[in-house]
Amino acid sequence: VGSLLVVVRLPQYIVLSLLALLGILSTWGAMRSDLPGLQLYAAALVPTFIAVPWAIGMYAFGSLRWFHSRTRLTPARCGGNALATYIATLLAGLPMALVVILTGALTGQIGFPQIAEGLAAGLALSITTTFMGSLVPFTAQQPLSATVTSVAALGVYAVATLLIGWLANELGITSTAIASLAVAAFAAVGGLFWSREVNEGAIGH
Repeated sequence: VGSLLVVVRLPQYIVLSLLALLGILSTWGAMRSDLPGLQLYAAALVPTFIAVPWAIGMYAFGSLRWFHSRTRLTPARCGGNALATYIATLLAGLPMALVVILTGALTGQIGFPQIAEGLAAGLALSITTTFMGSLVPFTAQQPLSATVTSVAALGVYAVATLLIGWLANELGITSTAIASLAVAAFAAVGGLFWSREVNEGAIGH
């Protein structure tokens, strides 16, 4: 609960939430245009905006370092900090994702396939960005770190998604949701091991 409260109070959380909402409203306007190409492009972007709120994961680890360091003064085990960070990120992105889904459904942009695709992409984005946020931690004391962290996190997510999507396509799997879940699984394994090691090491000292 404490980790979640820290994450949702980040300025970046508000920015990403507004971007997701403005995005789904923009695609609604684009789909009502008379340009077929623009309509097709907007329809392809709709699931993306469901996932956007979960990009907050890239800032979660860095913003929680001071909070988790306090567990050294309590009986709590530091190994739980990594899991708490991931759960907080997942929970933080969910409310705004549901708002985007509701907005898209009311405006006729989203059906069940798009919702499933967006949620799977959101899961992959959440875990991957949280993992990369632990490798390249964000710090509020250094403004440039936000740019470095976001480029690293989103870059790795994009490359991983493209590679696994290509591999899935070669195997005859055309579902983008399955590709996203594969990205999430790989990132989860690496993220939990790495974050646990860092939490139990450098942060406590």
